[in-house]
Amino acid sequence: MATAPYLGVGSKHCTYMTESDETKYYGLLILINLGLATLPHLLIRPMWYNGVDSFTNATTIELAYTALILPLSLVICNHKLNTFYTKPKFYINAALIIISIWLSKYMHFKNWADIIGSWDNPDRETIMVMNMELYTGWIISIIGIAVVMVKLRLNQDSDEKSEI
Repeated sequence: MATAPYLGVGSKHCTYMTESDETKYYGLLILINLGLATLPHLLIRPMWYNGVDSFTNATTIELAYTALILPLSLVICNHKLNTFYTKPKFYINAALIIISIWLSKYMHFKNWADIIGSWDNPDRETIMVMNMELYTGWIISIIGIAVVMVKLRLNQDSDEKSEI
């Protein structure tokens, strides 16, 4: 039973995505985005319990991950997944990337607040750093998403011209 038109898994000809392919695609999409957003913070969490010296290392790693590494890796992984399943649209991927950046920032704040901070009354500097982390990640993600959308559009246009 066909559900949504698409270009075909790994091929250039026009075909339809089966429900099984659709389920695999969305399952991988959610797993990749949520996994990349939460897993590193869970792995870094024990560093917060090692004492004052490791607080700086843990927060630096989490900040660099959320602001720089995560947005780039999410855009690349989502683009690769999209090209493998040849999905011409990237809107759901873009929304999940933005949500994943926010989730990663939340996990970083959770690690900080559970050990040395306060959930109810975080200091102004912490709020500023968390917002900088979030906005930097979003800006990098939006630039990457725009590049991917343009690339997908150009590929779609070139495929339509080659069929004519």
